[in-house]
Amino acid sequence: MDLEWSGKIALTYAGEDEFNHDFKIVVQNVIFDGFHYPKEWSQEEALEAFSSKIASLEAYEFVDMNPKSFQRNYKLVPNKL
Repeated sequence: MDLEWSGKIALTYAGEDEFNHDFKIVVQNVIFDGFHYPKEWSQEEALEAFSSKIASLEAYEFVDMNPKSFQRNYKLVPNKL
């Protein structure tokens, strides 16, 4: 996927407090690694947190980031079709 991000910044290090400067970042061919969340969260807590942020939550699944470990640590990734 490609990512384009733009916004305004204030140069607070130079004493400015108004957002007078534009920026734009374009990154191409980015591989999306999924949504990481605190390992203290249960999958239910993660679903609740992401449900208002992701339009098609059913298109995602939990994947164990370290399946050989006894400590479960998941991320939410798009389903592989």
